[in-house]
Amino acid sequence: MKFSDHLQTCMTPEWRKQYITYWTLKSMLYAGMRKRFTDEDPHNCERHLRSVQEVFFQTCSKELVKVNRFYSEKFSEAQGRLTMLRLAVGDYQEKEKAEQQAPVWKLRRFLKALKADDEQQTKRGLSLAVREFYYSLMLLQNYQV
Repeated sequence: MKFSDHLQTCMTPEWRKQYITYWTLKSMLYAGMRKRFTDEDPHNCERHLRSVQEVFFQTCSKELVKVNRFYSEKFSEAQGRLTMLRLAVGDYQEKEKAEQQAPVWKLRRFLKALKADDEQQTKRGLSLAVREFYYSLMLLQNYQV
């Protein structure tokens, strides 16, 4: 499989502009090589090749900065989300522990009955948040690859 095909199939559509502009870089190289082979003067060829090379590597450097900056931002966001998830799960576990340690068993049962719906919503919410977090990490891993 060609790299361009692989890149196209693995690309996350909403991040399209954050990927390397592979096709632009490829066309720059092809255009530079066509010009080189059509010019007969060796000095012009060499000068042209140096100019194409300079522009190409400047463009590559800009692309590298763009890709690294985007990845770093998304990775920092993921770390922030992980911290928030850990806090949310910790809060949930603390509430459960406090309810289990209530001194009177009737009070425990009453609290449990009152919070059953709330607890189910909290569990679903946390479960959904963890799945979304996992999905975002998978997208980021695909971007990295």
